[in-house]
Formats: sequence, C-alpha cells, structure tokens
Amino acid sequence: MQGSFLNFRGNTEGQMLNRNFVDWKISPHPSLLKRGTSSLWQREVRRDFLNDVIIMRPFIICLLAAMIILLCSASLVSAADIKVIPSATRVSPGESFYIDINAENIPSEGLGAVQFRLNVAAQGSNVAGVSDTSQGKATDVSVSAPLLIGLPTATRSGIGEFFWNAAGPHGILVMDNEPLVNGSALYTFGHTNGSTPQSGSGSVARFHFVVGKDVAAEKIVITLSDVMLLDTGMMYPLDTNTGATIELRCITTVPNLLGLSRIDAQAALQGAGLLAGNIYEIDNQNKIYALNQALIQSYAAGTTVLCETPVDFAINTAPFEVGNASASDKPNDESGGVILLWAPSISSDTAGYRVYLGTQLLAEIRNPSSTGTEISGLPIGQVSQIKITSFDSFGNESSGVAVSATAVDDIAPRITIEGVVEGAFYSSSVLPSISVIDPNLSTKEILLNGIAYAMAAIGIEGNYTLKVTATDSSGNTT
Repeated sequence: MQGSFLNFRGNTEGQMLNRNFVDWKISPHPSLLKRGTSSLWQREVRRDFLNDVIIMRPFIICLLAAMIILLCSASLVSAADIKVIPSATRVSPGESFYIDINAENIPSEGLGAVQFRLNVAAQGSNVAGVSDTSQGKATDVSVSAPLLIGLPTATRSGIGEFFWNAAGPHGILVMDNEPLVNGSALYTFGHTNGSTPQSGSGSVARFHFVVGKDVAAEKIVITLSDVMLLDTGMMYPLDTNTGATIELRCITTVPNLLGLSRIDAQAALQGAGLLAGNIYEIDNQNKIYALNQALIQSYAAGTTVLCETPVDFAINTAPFEVGNASASDKPNDESGGVILLWAPSISSDTAGYRVYLGTQLLAEIRNPSSTGTEISGLPIGQVSQIKITSFDSFGNESSGVAVSATAVDDIAPRITIEGVVEGAFYSSSVLPSISVIDPNLSTKEILLNGIAYAMAAIGIEGNYTLKVTATDSSGNTT
C-alpha cells in the first residue's frame, strides 16, 4: 500500500534491553518529505532502556502529528477492531481472572503499533494497580500494571502473544506503560526494525486481575479509550471498540432455618440471596419430630456461601385430611356398629387412615385409596365423636376430621323356650328352660298364668300359659 512508514532503530536484544543510551532516528516516507513535513520526522531522541522498557514520551507528540499527516496524505485502509476478552464473565470474591486486549481483523499490512487506555471501574470498591496480583488487598479489585515488556506470567500482566511473537531482533518500542491510577492507564508500544507485524486477530496485551475476598462491588466494567491501531505508519480506522463486564458472585451467610415454617424458611433464604433447594421429609414413625417446621438444613446457620446457592432443608408435613367425612348407623345391628365414609386424601404420599374414639384407636386402614370403613362397639343411643386422620409413609399424621356418630340397636331381644311345647300334654312335672338374649337388654318379664314365674318345676295338674316378654335399651320389644 502507499503511505508512510516508521523506521525504528535501536540496540535491543530479544526481550532484554540494555541500559546504554542510544540514538533513535525516525525516517519518513519520501512522499512526506515532498510535502515539507520532514521537520516533524527528523528528530533524535535519547532514552534509557530499563527492565525491557523504552520510555520515549516526547516522541508521542511527534507520533501523533505524523498520524494526522498520514491520515491527510493517504486514503483510509480497511477498518480494524479492538475487543476486551475476559477469561471469565462471572467470578467470586477471592478469585483471579485475566483479560486479553485483542486486535481483530488486522489487514495484511499487519499491526505495527498500538495505543489504548485501559479503564477499570468497580462501583462500591477500590480499583488498585499492583505489579503482581499476589500483592492485592482483600478490599480491592487489583490489576497487575504496568505491563511486563514480555509475555505475561501467571500473576503479572504482559504483552500479548499476537504482538510479542511478531517482534524483531531489536525488541518492542514502549512509549507509554503507565501504572493504574484511579482505574485508568495509557499504553503505547510498537515494533522496531526487523519485525514481522501480523495480520488477523490476536492478543496485544494481557492483564491479570484479582478480586479481594471482601470486595463489595457487584460487577467490574472494563472499557478502552484513546485507541489507535497502526501498520508501519498508517492508522487503521477503528470499526468497533468492545469492552467487557465481569459479574461478581456475591457472598452471603446462611440463615438459621430450624423451627421455621416452610413459607418463613423460604422467605429467610430469599432475604439472604439464597435459593430454596430440595425440601424433603424424614422418618417420623415414632412421632419425635414436630410437623410443619424446618428440622435439618444442608448448610449450618452462619456458613458463608455464594449467593443463589440452593439450601436443602427437611420439613415434615402431614398429608391432607380426608374429605366429605360422614357416619351413619349400621342397619340391623345391635353391636354399636357405625359406617364411616370419606373422600381419600389428595396427598401423593398418603399411606392410609386411622379412626379414633377419643384417644382410643378403633381402626387403621393401610390403603390410601380407601373411601370408608365400619366400626363397632360404640355406646348404643349415645352421640360419639369419631376422628378420622390421614398418615403418610414417613409416619406423619394429620390432625384429623371429626364426625358425630350414634349407634342404634335396631334388633329386638331374642327369646327361646325349651322343655315345653305349645299345646302339649304332660303326664309328669315339667321344667321350662327360658333364654332371653340381647346385648342391650333393658327389661324382661316371665309370667306363668299371669303370675311371675320363679322357674320351678310344674307338677300340679292343670292348664298353663307361659308368657315371656323382653325390651332392650332402644325400645325393641319381643
């Protein structure tokens, strides 16, 4: 392509630059000399090489002026992009991450120089520059800066592989390599003679971050400004400049759930920024655990965990009650029988039902689909309060549904007479055998010829009439 170029010369060797002062001469393209601009380009700059860094701040003015001239003297080339690419988009306090500053879509002329200002913000927390992330404070978002003039290490920021691997035998010329101040720092560096600037996309710098364990910020916002991407002299138009946001996982303390109802436990977890995990039941066949309150939690109260961590807890809950319960007397029965009917409990873990008279267990039905049962032994003619409960497979039992039941004796006493037969004649004395059977017998009367019969033998000649009547407590008479 037509355009000007920067011809850097120095006595650098690989990554290590010696401490000798050297003269740098920047030669313009002839087309610029014809335009009377040679005075901007003919300039010697003396600078010290310290720890791989060549600091030439006066040269920045010259460089920027040259850029303006270049833009005016040559047509624009293909646009390029710059992008912040984080190693993670969500981190927790106490964790580390890095970002790559990626130059993208660099044309075939290659990337000869780059400038950008790194801006880091973490609202509610301090952003600090440190040479090594191991020096970071617990309350700070720490960034390793300035850059190593070399590839980054595990804890120190450095030149990205895309730019570093294109360096020539004279190394990289560094004009700005600032420490981070108020979350911002400027970086400007370029290739020297003998380099092979690369096209395409890749990292020009990598910055290491560490988030202190006590950082209160909810996110870290990283942007770039003052961006320039150049070939050997021409500045590429910047198409896109993409920053990054790193969400910080918050840390919270697990509340005490024990004794709380299900609703209150869930509200306590939500208030602490946590999630209700698996809510389960534990065996309660011996009925040693209270119902409807948290009994066990997966993280002890006071434990520090990440926000939105699911917390499991056990809470035993009785199954739903039966519906439409009713009681009616069992017909043709004198045993105090009652028929109970109900609609089964709708709880999925229902195991069966129990029937009580007071505290006395009258029946247990181990069939969750049961719709009723019969009981007996209730006092005849009295109102009895029957309670029907549901129980589940864990042994949890509902409070119960009460129904009123009145057993009725609707069978008359049964009378049998033996030893004599109606209309028979006897030549000797006889002794009738009389039996009156009724569990609820109230009265009985035995008359012989209208007189109370004492159950003695009958031996006097004559006609006899034996009459036996019996009445039970329900008024049934035979």
